[in-house]
Order: sequence, then structure tokens, then C-alpha cells
Amino acid sequence: MCVGCEGVRRARVSLMAQKADFDYQSDVISADVIVQHIIEFGFGASLLESGIHNQHSSVDLQVRHFHTL
Repeated sequence: MCVGCEGVRRARVSLMAQKADFDYQSDVISADVIVQHIIEFGFGASLLESGIHNQHSSVDLQVRHFHTL
């Protein structure tokens, strides 16, 4: 997910747990844009929490099953 998204430093995704965590550069990409990319890949996604941890922006998302558009 979000492979090649400029500004995303790291992505951890667990489809079984329906959660994803992204570390990103907030001056390059926003949490809302990350959510939109996931939706464009065919998954449902919603923001659970975002903030700054250890000088890096991070976002926790709920990721739902794959769906077709």
C-alpha cells in the first residue's frame, strides 16, 4: 500500500487486524492523502489517530476488506 508515495517513510499493514500505521513527512504528504491512496487501491480506510511521535508524523488507520469500485 502506498508503494512509491512520496513522503511515506514506513508503512506497517495488517489486513487480519484491519489496521495500518504509516510514518510520513507531513510537509510532503498528509494523512488524508494517504487514506485516499488506500481507497484508490480498493480498500476501505478511515483515520483512527494521527500525531507526531519521535519527531516523525504518524497515522493509524482502520483498513477494511478489498472492494471493487
